Amino acid sequence: MNEADDSTTYYEYMLRKARFYSLTEHPERADTPIDSIKTFVTQQDNGYYATNGTCLSPRLNSLMAGAKTCQAARYMSNHCDPRRIVALNHETYNLLLKPINDTELRTIIRRVCLDSSAEQQHMPTTTTSPTAPTIIGDGIARRNDGKYMVYTNAVDFRLVDINDIGLFAYNSDLRVWEVTLAGEKHPIRLKRNINSDMLLALNDTLVRVSQKHIINIVYLM
Repeated sequence: MNEADDSTTYYEYMLRKARFYSLTEHPERADTPIDSIKTFVTQQDNGYYATNGTCLSPRLNSLMAGAKTCQAARYMSNHCDPRRIVALNHETYNLLLKPINDTELRTIIRRVCLDSSAEQQHMPTTTTSPTAPTIIGDGIARRNDGKYMVYTNAVDFRLVDINDIGLFAYNSDLRVWEVTLAGEKHPIRLKRNINSDMLLALNDTLVRVSQKHIINIVYLM
């Protein structure tokens, strides 16, 4: 707590105090540190949070999320409108999941895909007889050998393994989803009728992190 008043570390310690007070017989004592934390975060980066609903720094996002969690606990202790509590929890969830920006998220995932491509090429593979594919949607089919047929137009398709998929990103200008594969420098454009539900149905390792991005969490482990 000896850090300067404008230090993020100082307010991270203050968040600990707020959490402690929330569990005591006087939870109202958490109100002051909660308000101080929220004021501090909203003043950073020329008020970036107030405009965008998120922060440039992951630490600030985590700090604001912690303050909102404590505030939700205070609302519960005061028997406030449940809708206010749900709204706070939703804001907290968005803070922890929202990427810093779309460009940075794509760059990170593509770099990881490229770095791991050499290792992927040396992984042992098993040979199985061809089997009928499982149709997930018009444009995507899953084969029983674990590979996916992803159509890029009416006749052309790419045969990919789930471990090769790093990122699905929605191209707002073209209004289509694109996939970034390991070893590929540029994303591959998918058929226009493919939607996010079809992509998420491919495998449990695919997780939506924003409206325009679905990542393969295998690359984060």
